Amino acid sequence: MGLPQVAATRSMEEARGKPVSIAAGVLIATLFGPVRVDDLVPGSLVLTRAAGPQPVLALARETLRPGRRSDALVMIRPHALGRGAPGRSMIVTPGQAVMTPDGPRAADALVDGRTVLRVWPQKPVTMVSPVLAAVHAITANNLFLGTPRLRPETVARLAGHLPPPDPRLAGLIAPARSG
Repeated sequence: MGLPQVAATRSMEEARGKPVSIAAGVLIATLFGPVRVDDLVPGSLVLTRAAGPQPVLALARETLRPGRRSDALVMIRPHALGRGAPGRSMIVTPGQAVMTPDGPRAADALVDGRTVLRVWPQKPVTMVSPVLAAVHAITANNLFLGTPRLRPETVARLAGHLPPPDPRLAGLIAPARSG
């Protein structure tokens, strides 16, 4: 199944400054199996596309309420971006980076009205943004999504609050690098 034509017209550059988050309930791949994004905690080891397991430094949460046209979200239906990608429906913010065969795209650039839809909350929706030490692609419902970019001083402050890693995991956690 090919991507909608609109995907090639928008880039991640256009998504900068937009919030990046995932609806509660979406499964994130971790070192110990899939975990709901809203059940992650600082220190959880999420699997990244290029850097292996990386610890979550923090989680930003926001609850969106019905009735605000500005709170449009993007629903990505199962198999919208290929077989099993995603494995089940998921809701993300319009600026969420989604890895496609053509490279990263903002979720709102993928809206085609069929398999990727613009939706508005009908009831309160909790959106969660896992923060890592660097920008990474993490697996959510079998689809790679980008994590937010933070200033280095913010990353250092957040990393200082993490518990020390379990020594049994030594060698499994690669140094943070973008990917």
